[in-house]
Amino acid sequence: MIRHKLIKILFFLLILILPGIPFTNSSFTAQSTITGNVVSAGFWETEAPTKDPRLFLTLSKNKKSVSFTVTNIKEFVRLSFELTYDTNSAPQGVVGESDLDGQDSFSQKDIILGTCSSEDCVYQKGARNFNLKVTLQDSNGQTVSLEQMVIK
Repeated sequence: MIRHKLIKILFFLLILILPGIPFTNSSFTAQSTITGNVVSAGFWETEAPTKDPRLFLTLSKNKKSVSFTVTNIKEFVRLSFELTYDTNSAPQGVVGESDLDGQDSFSQKDIILGTCSSEDCVYQKGARNFNLKVTLQDSNGQTVSLEQMVIK
């Protein structure tokens, strides 16, 4: 009888309480053993699961440029991107690519929403509805695509 109560309490703790505790970058494994009327439990940290790539797109306050960062990309060797957006005159776009050398993140800063020659830039009027698609390629040729939109 005591043994069954102890088992129920242990399962309650393991199943209901432990999953609700926020552990960052860690996972825990639980094991319980029953010897006679004694229930013992052990917890140990296991290796954190692999992180998926994440994409962050930012529009400048003056709406003259955008920037983006991709994180958790150590396993990839190449990155390409396509940014499309609407303007008052016609849809526009910017494309780019880069080889990766094992870094965990990649940032492309200040992508101008317009055209520049020397030091003079002409910015697109009414730039809005930004869509960024980033494609990551690993050394085996497998690709992962990420996409983010900013509607302004």
